[in-house]
Amino acid sequence: MRAEPKLREGPIATDRLTLYALRSTPKRPEGRVLLLGGSNFDLRLKRQFLTTNLAARFEILTYEPRGIGRTEQPEGAWDMADYAADAAALMDAVGWDQADIVGESFGGMTALHVCHLFPDRVARVAVISATAGGRGRGSEAARYREHRTVTRKSQSLSGPSGRADGLRCHVYRAFN
Repeated sequence: MRAEPKLREGPIATDRLTLYALRSTPKRPEGRVLLLGGSNFDLRLKRQFLTTNLAARFEILTYEPRGIGRTEQPEGAWDMADYAADAAALMDAVGWDQADIVGESFGGMTALHVCHLFPDRVARVAVISATAGGRGRGSEAARYREHRTVTRKSQSLSGPSGRADGLRCHVYRAFN
């Protein structure tokens, strides 16, 4: 039987806003993963990831995006650059210079923008069910493809078999 990861949960003040976050740390983490959930990612409801092989092997940091759950809802209009900057600010607040990033749906859009705006912060990225998002989606996606080269020669976060709880997950390494 594997040991349960240590959980720390609550508000984390960044230089941008206060984000409600959860940090899961197994006994011997193999790396760090910033997990970016979809547009309804409220940690009171979305906790299944804590029972996966990913959580058993990697330190995971995740949070409720601005305006969702217990995270602040700043005034004014927001764009994808704001969501990406929030992710980078959270990494700063917990002392992470770099991490693997896994983004699902809206979190995948955010992950692509983190790659574009903060490339040095990203070790590897996995994007699940997402587009580049934001205003002018087509042009932003084209700029992203021109700016980054993405290869399929990477490892899987789940190990050599590429299986994680019945799903095939490939992690793509983005290079300048």
